[in-house]
Amino acid sequence: MLLVAVGVVAAQESRPSPTRVWVLAGQSNMEGNGWLDGSAAEPDVRILRVEGDAARWEVGVEPSHRAVVPKDLPGWAAGPPKVGRFDGRKGASPGVAFAAHRARTTRSVVGLIPVAVGGTSLDAWSAARKSDPESLYAKMLARVKASRMKPEGVLWYQGEADAVGKPEAAATYAARLDAWIADVRRDLGSPELPVIAAQLCRYVVERDATGWNTVQEVQRLLPSRVARTECVATVDLSLDDPIHLSADAERRLGVRFAKAAASLFGEEDAPTSGPRPLKIEIEGPRRDRIVVTYRGVNGTLSPATRVQGFSLADATGKPLPIIFDASVDAARPDTVLLRLAASVPEGAALWYGRGLDPVCNLVDDEDLAAPVFGPYRLGQR
Repeated sequence: MLLVAVGVVAAQESRPSPTRVWVLAGQSNMEGNGWLDGSAAEPDVRILRVEGDAARWEVGVEPSHRAVVPKDLPGWAAGPPKVGRFDGRKGASPGVAFAAHRARTTRSVVGLIPVAVGGTSLDAWSAARKSDPESLYAKMLARVKASRMKPEGVLWYQGEADAVGKPEAAATYAARLDAWIADVRRDLGSPELPVIAAQLCRYVVERDATGWNTVQEVQRLLPSRVARTECVATVDLSLDDPIHLSADAERRLGVRFAKAAASLFGEEDAPTSGPRPLKIEIEGPRRDRIVVTYRGVNGTLSPATRVQGFSLADATGKPLPIIFDASVDAARPDTVLLRLAASVPEGAALWYGRGLDPVCNLVDDEDLAAPVFGPYRLGQR
């Protein structure tokens, strides 16, 4: 394995070194682009800083990232940006909130190894580039080596660069993501290393949404394809610009990541991984009700009424605006009942979160959100 040699020096502060570490990889929503709001440092969170040939653990405070710039990334010839590709006013990411929650629930000191770079495609992260010490993949391996720690897992938020205007990239995203996870596990010497991915959030732009929804579905189904993985939803979270999560949303995402980690590890009192569609059925003699049953619900789905985000399309993909009510079933707190103004036509499909900028608000009592899904062909066996 080719790695950049990076020396480790002792932490410059009296706080202890981490006992658990996580890699933060992906693009700008992992790097952090929420407006910084002066959040306090977390004493039980440490962030690995690498500068030149020295690495040190620093107290955990946003912004968590300093860019790891590949030499072939267009437009970055002048060197790394200061913070999150902006001027220092942005940079809030999910990292510190994640680590703080893990530190409290595991009674440990949690370290973060930040390696995300905004605007990067999955191919830019390819293990095929690891022989180049300036590549993203080699930089990631080098920083893990510099930490002298075995990662507890990887948090992954990437896909935007593969989802818009690149149908061929979206179509192959599943195979490439699964291969990337296998490569990371091999090169870090941890064949069951947990990987928790974020599902893409909203994108407020007028473009074709096919690739975006395709990548979201790939991410949702990751746990069904690859063992020891999980996916957390973001579609309900607020934005600070057309594509980047706000500081508050990043903190909520960090806690969602932490709860997913606890669920993967089977820790005591850990919540489940959150609502996941289990069964979708058409009911009623007029075929004018759709029942969506979720698994993994912590407590009760909410809001009780005016659930937003579900939509129908006919066999050609044309919207069917016939859902007039979506509510949580009072007798089944893990179930959403959709009432329709007309019968479901043959070949119709159901979506949750279709498009680039849907309004979705379905969560459980742990603030774990229902993920985007679709198209689900109704009546399929």
